[in-house]
Amino acid sequence: IILKVKNDDDLVNKISKLTEELQDAYPKMLEKFAGVLHSSLDHNGSFEILRKRALSIKGTSGDFGIDGFIAHLTEYKGNKTDLESLLSTVISKKPGDWVDRDQEAAINQLAEVCSTFRKVEAKLTLRGKAASRKAFSFIYSDPRDSSISKEFDIATDRVPELKKLSAGILSDLKKQGLNEDEILAVFAEACTEVGIKE
Repeated sequence: IILKVKNDDDLVNKISKLTEELQDAYPKMLEKFAGVLHSSLDHNGSFEILRKRALSIKGTSGDFGIDGFIAHLTEYKGNKTDLESLLSTVISKKPGDWVDRDQEAAINQLAEVCSTFRKVEAKLTLRGKAASRKAFSFIYSDPRDSSISKEFDIATDRVPELKKLSAGILSDLKKQGLNEDEILAVFAEACTEVGIKE
């Protein structure tokens, strides 16, 4: 880097600024990945809740890499050390050694790992346990894109509120005189719009 400086004081100020930026870069990167982690896991509560979710599926994924990630989550308290340890399981490289390419790879891999985590959670009922998430899957035909499929899951504690919303929507559609096929067509069109936006 070539610094254009006017005098020694200017040089000192510019070097200090560059040093400060470098020191801030790593904490900002960790903060970014903490956000990706929480968003991908659909987590916005306490870390105790997240640890309980991880404990409920520990050792059940059938994949050593995923199980390692889950094991780290059972001890996760949201601090710098825990986050670094957790992220190092994603691409087998310490975050402090990451370059830009590693960060991109880590984002992709973290999204995949978290998606698997949520799918395993949704299948807890197959093991005789209460699932903390409810999984959905549907396929619908769209004249513009032939067929569109979508899989998703939500936290079970959100189900009661969503059921109320669903009941309200159905009631409004029936009041407008729509029959069953027309109601389903409305939902299909809504699904198409959601699919296009994604």
